[in-house]
Amino acid sequence: MKFKNVLFAILIGSALFSACKSDSSASAESGEATTEGQTTEEPSKPKSKEQTILGNWRDVDDAKSIISIAGSRYFSIYDGKLISEETMEFHEKCPESCQSGGDVSGNSCFTTNSTDGSTCYVIVKLSEEELQLTMAGGTGKTLTYRRLQ
Repeated sequence: MKFKNVLFAILIGSALFSACKSDSSASAESGEATTEGQTTEEPSKPKSKEQTILGNWRDVDDAKSIISIAGSRYFSIYDGKLISEETMEFHEKCPESCQSGGDVSGNSCFTTNSTDGSTCYVIVKLSEEELQLTMAGGTGKTLTYRRLQ
């Protein structure tokens, strides 16, 4: 009798164990999170503006004019010739030093620095394909660039 009770307990225990295991396997196959191992893939995070702006951009009004942004470097190229190379600093929110000529505090921007001084470019629009800039304190003209492939 004792043997039957032990055998019964083992059978019940293994049935419960296998039911739990098959539930977690089904969860893993369906992409649900499990406690044994996380099988769900986290959605990829969208690129930040600072990442999106990196690359080569051609002026839509002057095909000879290209800007290239690589990390903390800003390059201006015209007709295939390097015109300037400057250090660049991206700002998620424009600093007060960029406020001349209007309130741009809600915008992202970047500043370039060279021996000639510092320039602040306000980012009017930024997507994977298009970049629109206006120079803070400048004429107010918006420059539009398309990403080069």
